[in-house]
Amino acid sequence: LPRMKVMFTPINKKIENLVFLNDDQKLKKERFSQVCRAMIQHLWDGLCEIPHFKEDKYEEEIEAYCGLENVGVPTHGFMDLYGRYIIETKTLWPRKGKVKLDGTRSWASKYPPTPDKISIDHLSQIALYYAAKKKPVYLVYASDKTHKTYHAGNCPPLHPDNLKNIIKQLTHKAQVMERLLEISTDPKELTKYIIPDFSHFKWQNESDNSFLERAKKLWGYK
Repeated sequence: LPRMKVMFTPINKKIENLVFLNDDQKLKKERFSQVCRAMIQHLWDGLCEIPHFKEDKYEEEIEAYCGLENVGVPTHGFMDLYGRYIIETKTLWPRKGKVKLDGTRSWASKYPPTPDKISIDHLSQIALYYAAKKKPVYLVYASDKTHKTYHAGNCPPLHPDNLKNIIKQLTHKAQVMERLLEISTDPKELTKYIIPDFSHFKWQNESDNSFLERAKKLWGYK
């Protein structure tokens, strides 16, 4: 519990300090501030399901490098927690719903995915960290309502054999990217070879949609 309280203060402060540029984002800020403590509590409960978590020491945001086969530069990422195990945490914030008859806004809580619905992005992170460090991995999902702690024993996608297959996919993607850069390093030229997915969350950031607008302009959609 003391460690959970320490976690709450900086996260809540970060939410309060976020700058939002429209009413939709302001609504989210208010709601996220309201559920922040519950979110952290569920995250803490999920972490405590990991064997020996309370007595073990973990380093935060530790960089992990992995050399992929026939790829010229190392691939890297940042592990959320690194110690006896590799731990990746994911928070699931509520979605904005419709305005109710009384004028108040409804909000829909998100729930952890079932093992067969875990996103390839999340699994790719875990696979990279596992390949780099060769330690057991845990994936903890938390929302304002509940949590779920996954590991190789209760989640087949986290089994080492599956993670090795995902590394093969990552390797293939990296090789394709290198071949594209052999064609050209000019972003405008590379748009001729890449079909953009503007619905992907990675075009977004915390303050505005400038990344998305710049991407659409680059591809000629603006």
